Amino acid sequence: MKINRPRPSERAAAFLHGRIASDQYPLGSRLPPIAALAREAGVSLVTMWKAAGRLQAQGVLHSVRHTGTVVTGALTAPEPHPDAADARAQPAWEKLALRLESDMISGAFDRGRLLPSIKQLRVRYGANFRTMRKALDSLVAGKAIVACGRAYRPASQVARAKSGDILVFFYNERRELSLQHLDAGLLRIIETRCNQSGLRPVFIRYFRENGSISYVNHTTGMAWHGRAGAALGCLWVLLFDHEMAEECCRRLLSLACPVAVLDDTAKKWFPPYFRNNRNTQFITGVPFGKAAEVMARRLIELGHRHIAYISGNFAREWSQRNLDGLLRIYGRAGARCSVTPFAIDYPGAGIRTSDSPGFAPIAINRLVSSAKHFGDLPPAALREHLEQTAAAALDHSFYLWKLAHDMEPLFRKAIDIKKITAWVGGDDEEGVAAHSFLKRAGIPVPHRVSVVGFNNSLVALRNNLTSYGDNYEAMIHAMIDYVIRPGSARNKVLEIDGMLVERATTTGPAQH
Repeated sequence: MKINRPRPSERAAAFLHGRIASDQYPLGSRLPPIAALAREAGVSLVTMWKAAGRLQAQGVLHSVRHTGTVVTGALTAPEPHPDAADARAQPAWEKLALRLESDMISGAFDRGRLLPSIKQLRVRYGANFRTMRKALDSLVAGKAIVACGRAYRPASQVARAKSGDILVFFYNERRELSLQHLDAGLLRIIETRCNQSGLRPVFIRYFRENGSISYVNHTTGMAWHGRAGAALGCLWVLLFDHEMAEECCRRLLSLACPVAVLDDTAKKWFPPYFRNNRNTQFITGVPFGKAAEVMARRLIELGHRHIAYISGNFAREWSQRNLDGLLRIYGRAGARCSVTPFAIDYPGAGIRTSDSPGFAPIAINRLVSSAKHFGDLPPAALREHLEQTAAAALDHSFYLWKLAHDMEPLFRKAIDIKKITAWVGGDDEEGVAAHSFLKRAGIPVPHRVSVVGFNNSLVALRNNLTSYGDNYEAMIHAMIDYVIRPGSARNKVLEIDGMLVERATTTGPAQH
């Protein structure tokens, strides 16, 4: 009688499933080396590597460079993505090609070196040989990578033989760059990248004035009137919803050149004639929920079984998505109830906030009335100067103060739950406010409570806060790459992975 023996891949998968399900490798623990697991299961190294790769794709395992493989989830099927129906319609090799290109831009592979072998790439992405080969061939055809014998390397970004202007559009009502936005840092990155590619960036500031859109050359301060065919391409930097204007869509298309749009949330509405135009490409970061999933996996790796989500802006969609992402990952790990929300305007929280008038106008009036060291400068001119240079900073300072004041009842509730070992702020400002409260309360950070935030802003850097933020350098690289060789895009939206930057506010496992 013929005996049906399980295939090696089935034995490897059953071995890992059994060890994880039996809690021999509990949540947050590190797996032994793959070679040791393979010997114990009686399979080859490659077979065990593939089995572990499939569990990584399901969110059960997570590989950390130079550290090992950590158990980050329970053995349950991942929840379907809202866009799963649309994703199924796209061939597997196209999705893989998009993922490969996004990872190359994000810096997942060592820059300037050959890509891993096809065999290693197959294991890393869980793809068969035919799918991987078709994905690589499409990237070669799009000039994103170059074949070097049996290996591949990322293509160097080379500008066209004829150097030209790149128009950079960004929203700003004031003459000076806003201090509370990312304008200055992003424009500096764009300027550097353009110079490296032999291109000349021309910064165009736009704003709404008397019911219409005005365009100003940011360098000269003069009104800008562009004409078709005068530039190699356009970069449109969009950070907030109010910066999107349909008039800009028509104006950019009238220039008859490739347009790359930085839509960091991938949630902004664009008219169909603009979104579906063959000359437009959208570059976006990961959604808020996905960013929270990355943070949740890292907190689980650090041993934080119970966390608090603290937000003073829960009415905003991004804050709700952050909470959903945390709940999703802890739920897959069998610990959904381990995430406790403390949020203003969150159902059941019992805390509501009230709107306050902007602080900047009040402060500026006081400065104008008491400023004597400005000499003979007329009050009207002084007011205009302060509004342009100080209003954003004053408004932001008041926002931070008010946020900390309004959230203090939340902090006091969270501090009473001793099993909570990590506080997750909805953004960096909320994380910093939480960190400041814990220091005032005499609770050591991170040895008793770790604190994290989102956006990886200057506020996080100044306060040594662990944070996850968009990889803007990679996003700008992708935008310039598109306008240099527009035929390279195979998808209307290119999603670029962000970065988790760990600083002095996290450690693990937490010490009680």
